Amino acid sequence: MNKLFYHLNLFLASGFYLGFFPKFPGTVGSFFTLLLLLWLKPTKFVLVFGVIIVFFLGTWVSSQIEKHLCQKDPSFVVIDEIGGQLLTFIFVPLTWTNLGLGFLLFRLLDIFKPWPVKEGEKLAGGLGIMADDYLAGFLAALILKALNYLF
Repeated sequence: MNKLFYHLNLFLASGFYLGFFPKFPGTVGSFFTLLLLLWLKPTKFVLVFGVIIVFFLGTWVSSQIEKHLCQKDPSFVVIDEIGGQLLTFIFVPLTWTNLGLGFLLFRLLDIFKPWPVKEGEKLAGGLGIMADDYLAGFLAALILKALNYLF
């Protein structure tokens, strides 16, 4: 892989280098996503489109980084947290309450990896890197939707 291509993949996979924060890079990537949502205030269509684009882009770039480094799921790769965090808000309005609860739900599910989240990690390459976070994001989205319905 040429140097420019590697650095572009690194830039994207690390969430614009946020993945190199010395502590809790996944949490930093998730929090960045909240700030991005607050700033952009995307429509549902744009949010869905973003979730899809980040999934395919993240699968590609994280696969390239993993192959180049010969390292499975490097800790600085946070594009998966960005995509999973985006997915968390797919069914609900972007209120302060939903953003706070969605952030907490997603981080808890991503960190503790209950079934089926843990199963996503078992997939190979970039798909495995992205799958567990997207499963965590989807479960968080369902829980958040249920909480919105109940309350």
